[in-house]
Amino acid sequence: MLRDTGQYEKITREGKKPFSFYTFTPQPLVGNDFYVIDDELSSLLINAHRELGILEGAFRHLPDCEAIRNIMVARECYFSRQIDYSEDNTFSALLKAHSLGKIDASNIQNIISAFEFSLNETVHNSSLSKVCSIALYGHKSSQSIKEREKAIFLGRVVSNLKEYNPTAPERILPAIADITAFLQNNNKIDVLIRAALAHYQFEMIHPYECYNGIVGRIMIPMILHTHGGIKAASFIGVSEYLYFCKNDYFEILRSTQYSGGYIALIKFFVRAVYESAKTANTRIEHMLRIFADDEKRISASHASNKVLPMAFDYFKSRIYSQVRMVSNDLGISFNTAIKSINILCELNILQMENVQARHRVFVYNRLLEALSEGVTTE
Repeated sequence: MLRDTGQYEKITREGKKPFSFYTFTPQPLVGNDFYVIDDELSSLLINAHRELGILEGAFRHLPDCEAIRNIMVARECYFSRQIDYSEDNTFSALLKAHSLGKIDASNIQNIISAFEFSLNETVHNSSLSKVCSIALYGHKSSQSIKEREKAIFLGRVVSNLKEYNPTAPERILPAIADITAFLQNNNKIDVLIRAALAHYQFEMIHPYECYNGIVGRIMIPMILHTHGGIKAASFIGVSEYLYFCKNDYFEILRSTQYSGGYIALIKFFVRAVYESAKTANTRIEHMLRIFADDEKRISASHASNKVLPMAFDYFKSRIYSQVRMVSNDLGISFNTAIKSINILCELNILQMENVQARHRVFVYNRLLEALSEGVTTE
């Protein structure tokens, strides 16, 4: 059955044991027009770009840009994995494991590495394959992720969409090439619309055996950064919004196959970017207030320890750490590190966890609480 957004069909393979399977191939984006910008979409685009503009301004002038960015990226990657692979660990638990170099944070660390790699790349088959490889195996892995090569793939493909059959293997590369051409040759189309359409197409193609959802969500800031010039794309955190609207997210992907157009998908996506950027702006303002308040405490204490500002900056980007790690990473003696940490604890900036443990862990609790605030989903 031919739909405006793609073709759902039965394909038969001949041979000694003939078999048939169903597949959905999205219509090419290049040369087609599946939507009209109405008043609602126009308003959504204006609001989204306003919040993105505020975020872009913050990105260019933030005094603690790198510290805040590291935390926001970790949060984005955590929620992106949670959408497809729900785990018992909370964000704070995984952030702690990540900061302390624990092995159980490797999944998130790999996705973070893939996210960082993507921001310097344009969307095409080889870059997306590399993003998937890094997300699965880490930055140093030499393993190559290939698109699905077999026709019998439905038993192994991971998808959250019910009654959905991914694009046939022989049509994957042409379909991805269409996404690349669409992004590169349609600069007059709003970048949020381009990102929405590219994300949908990729999820429908489902080119790899796993992590398609994660790679597809990494594509969003990748497109905004590379094709939209939005340098603050890594602050947006769309996956957190999608996680709390997961049912709506999967339903809009599924129903777009049969809707006869992309307009509902585009509106959902633009609203997600708007709400995510607004939440990011609010969260950054809160974090900056915390930093400013604690810097005043440090200044008012008249502490003579010259390493104290370095230790404070260190915890801004990590939140959790141990004395030995602070000593090694900052290149200072163990005694100097513990003296600085003790002062920060006395000022109630840091708190100590596991008092009886051999390797004491210290946490920047106020900052952690600021990151635990929920997103707007209405």
